[in-house]
Amino acid sequence: LIVNAKSVLELGSGAGLASISAALNGAKIVVASDYSDPSIIDNLSTNLRSNLPEHVLNHTYAVGHTWGTDPNPLLNFLTKRYFDVILMADVLWNEKHFAPLLQSCISVSSVDTDIFLAY
Repeated sequence: LIVNAKSVLELGSGAGLASISAALNGAKIVVASDYSDPSIIDNLSTNLRSNLPEHVLNHTYAVGHTWGTDPNPLLNFLTKRYFDVILMADVLWNEKHFAPLLQSCISVSSVDTDIFLAY
């Protein structure tokens, strides 16, 4: 599997479906992120707690992140400075966000990172 035993970041998680799927399919660490608004992150956290067993939830995190800003809160769960896999779905809805989204991807990836974007 693409995510098995890997660190996974989902940008623009929304309800967290891709993160939940990654966590259930063997990801070592999953960071589900969306806009840094308490109500959005609370909803995302609730969805993770409601859909993941405790042993999987222990390595799955909901983190607020505004694209193009400091990536350290996303990276705090890793021993390295990049994710193995980045997942994004339905994030290209506003052209003004393209450059900040790209900056976030660059700041948490390496040449070995697999990036998946569904539009």
